[in-house]
Amino acid sequence: MPAKAAPEKPPVVTPVPQKPVAAPAPEPAPAAKNASAGQFMVQLAALGSDADAKATWSKLSKQASDLLSDREPTIEQKTINGHVFYRLRLGGFETSQAARAFCVRLHARSIACTPAVF
Repeated sequence: MPAKAAPEKPPVVTPVPQKPVAAPAPEPAPAAKNASAGQFMVQLAALGSDADAKATWSKLSKQASDLLSDREPTIEQKTINGHVFYRLRLGGFETSQAARAFCVRLHARSIACTPAVF
């Protein structure tokens, strides 16, 4: 009888470590119109409480929804001569002229608006 050959061993496969594939960076969210797209702001009101500022924004955003619906307000607390005020502002205007033009559109609807330089 012929001698049995030893069964062949399969070759040893050592996995080659792969470089981790970086996940694609998430696409930035579209900038809101008052996000840091522009450095100029307008002020719509200065009120005595945060709640009043939020209520005023709710009223104004309904009164001029076509101009305000895609904007987010900034409510900034400021103390002047010992009195606390809550400034209702919108930002994101590229130029002071753009801020003034926006105020003109609000004035046409009897809404107070001042380009914020303070």
